[in-house]
Amino acid sequence: MKFILIGLLLSIGTQALAQQAATTKLRTRISDDSHVLSIQIDGTRHGQKVHYDHTFDVAGMNSLQKAILKYRVFYSVGAPLPSHEMSRLIGLAFGLVTSIITFLIVRFQLRRTPLLY
Repeated sequence: MKFILIGLLLSIGTQALAQQAATTKLRTRISDDSHVLSIQIDGTRHGQKVHYDHTFDVAGMNSLQKAILKYRVFYSVGAPLPSHEMSRLIGLAFGLVTSIITFLIVRFQLRRTPLLY
């Protein structure tokens, strides 16, 4: 009985993912020189047309600030950010989590071992 239930849930899950993938068709174009960032998003998402075309002045911004700007634009439209555009954000999140875990391990080890003077 358990295997039948698991099989049923897996088939429903794959059907839902296939349906969601079919309802979102977006074409994105991002061009970036050192002074101007242009983002164009065209297509349909859940049956509604999406059209976004905007140019930003990014002179003086570093690459992380540009990545966050791209993320905010895609989030406001309700579109997923292309995976190749998220490498800086994923790296930042991974580095932050690694730093926190390292800090907690070192702190735990210092509390655990008595200091010898």
